[in-house]
Amino acid sequence: DDETTTDKTVTLTGYEGDTLKLAANQIPTVGTKPNDTYKAGSWDVTPSTETEITAATTYTYTYAQEDAISQTVTFKVVNGSWDDETAADKTVTLTGYEGDTLKLTADQIPAVGDKPNDTYKAGNWNVTPSTDTAITEATTYTYTYVAKEASVVTKAPEAKILTYNGQAQELVTAGTATGGEMQYVIGDANGAIQPYTTSIPTATDVGTYYIWYKVVGDENHQDSVPKCIIVTIAEAPVPGNDTPSGYVKDVTGTNEATGNYTFGQRIVNNGDLKTLLSLSDDEVSQGTKVWLDVTDLGNSAPDSDKALVESAKGDYTIGTYLDINLFKKVGNNEAVKVTKTNGNVEVSLVMPEDLRKEGRTFGIVRVHDNMAALISASYAGDSHLLTFKTDGFSTYAIVYKDGTNAGSNDSTNTSTGSNPSTGAATNIDTSIPKTDGASGLMGWYLALIISSAVLGALTVVSIKNRSRKKINK
Repeated sequence: DDETTTDKTVTLTGYEGDTLKLAANQIPTVGTKPNDTYKAGSWDVTPSTETEITAATTYTYTYAQEDAISQTVTFKVVNGSWDDETAADKTVTLTGYEGDTLKLTADQIPAVGDKPNDTYKAGNWNVTPSTDTAITEATTYTYTYVAKEASVVTKAPEAKILTYNGQAQELVTAGTATGGEMQYVIGDANGAIQPYTTSIPTATDVGTYYIWYKVVGDENHQDSVPKCIIVTIAEAPVPGNDTPSGYVKDVTGTNEATGNYTFGQRIVNNGDLKTLLSLSDDEVSQGTKVWLDVTDLGNSAPDSDKALVESAKGDYTIGTYLDINLFKKVGNNEAVKVTKTNGNVEVSLVMPEDLRKEGRTFGIVRVHDNMAALISASYAGDSHLLTFKTDGFSTYAIVYKDGTNAGSNDSTNTSTGSNPSTGAATNIDTSIPKTDGASGLMGWYLALIISSAVLGALTVVSIKNRSRKKINK
């Protein structure tokens, strides 16, 4: 303990017959000055003042080797990479000896925070690794990049009502957003076909344009889901003749129509409008304009209409509610709604993007005169057009069902519903039943007579019910 390492020798003297023993001050103190990686040890034989020394004697004190210790530290990264662009776990093994305090060095802690995956940003450690922290057990540090917040369209761009003027015209109004900047592009029904820019798209020629827009997020926000607006540049009216006479004209989607055109709706059979609207010759001579107005009600349809849709949709799921109206404007008169037509109007509209899905079949439920009916509809996956026929205009619901037997979003699929005019099922088996000889034939005729009688009775009841509704109404 006096910090020397040389052997210490003591000579004991006396006379014949004396008992030689060590004195306490002749036994060196030892045990507190081990070399590195050693600890207090022990004597091979413990020297004592009580022990008789009868021969040359050597006492040896040996410091003991310390026990080796080690701890493993693992570093993990989630939703991104280390700054060295690797993503595998990094492992460090700290070693020492019993009594040592194991700590990380600065170069053992990996740099991280600059390499997030898409839609993520710099995050944080579950516990921050430090060179001051004693590592006493196997330890794991995890760095997690956090998801960027969603950017938000605070005001959606709106389609402009445009007429050809020979000049390039902006097709939509500017939108606003938080968490990024609005960007736009002219595309097709399936999406953008050019890079997005901050410039408002323009066009000159008469036609229909698909304007896609989204928010391009900043470093802390994700891009928003792209959405589409359909805009039409209509033909210019004949100068000096704002209301030409002698025509029936479908003006859906032009600046001559009022209302909404966000669904790109069309009257497919617009060549039959005179008959469908029962227009008189006088109305035609004055000039009649006709258009469809489609408003997305979301979930804000009247509760009574929702209840009727629920009762008629069968195994379909409700996608959204629409208010579909047909207008006619005769000459310079005010536009009026047409709630019932003389025959079916074939309507097409662009399916909202959030309802499109591969393997999905669509249908239409119409609510009219306090009755709901599931009517047939066809959906073309390539153009995203939903087409159906109807003779009444009011509240509608787009319905769908998913599954391997539900059709494909990449091809045309047709749902089975009701006849839009009568509400009767359209999938009736009209084949003649098989018969077995004369008795079978007679049985079939008897069944036919009974069925005719029942049908006649139902018709009378139906007529009475309709009459009663008119009286109540």
